[in-house]
Amino acid sequence: MSLVLPSAIEAEVHWDDGSAVPDALVALHLRMHDRYYYGTLLGLTAGDGSVRLTRDALEQDFGEDRRLFPMDYRVPLAECDPVAEVRVDGGAEFARRRAAIDNTTLISPAAAALWRAALNERLQPAVAEIRLDAPNVSGTVRAAVIVRPEPGMS
Repeated sequence: MSLVLPSAIEAEVHWDDGSAVPDALVALHLRMHDRYYYGTLLGLTAGDGSVRLTRDALEQDFGEDRRLFPMDYRVPLAECDPVAEVRVDGGAEFARRRAAIDNTTLISPAAAALWRAALNERLQPAVAEIRLDAPNVSGTVRAAVIVRPEPGMS
């Protein structure tokens, strides 16, 4: 059975006290046979902690990556597992990876700008699983990601 992607994937990122986390970079990791297959950015959260990625944007990102890396992405997204991860990477690992973006050509200028603007080094990493095959009546899948501050950051 092939996966029908939802019309949009939305995430809300909040502190554990319920307040919104703006400027957090949120990623989507798709799996195949319960292993990582493809990842893309949902984007930066707005002031209310929300971010949204449409199916069209996801398919466009995948198509471009598939064109650039045909050996890595031979299988269509429709064959991915119905369970995916919405991720907020953080801490020192996020800061290290962000520092490395200036030394690679494997990231688009738009994605690099998102990485530079993100405040994720202040956050502990957090992950929420979502079911892509269970959208609401509007065709959207929503994830809530609860984060905590990185020790020493406030």
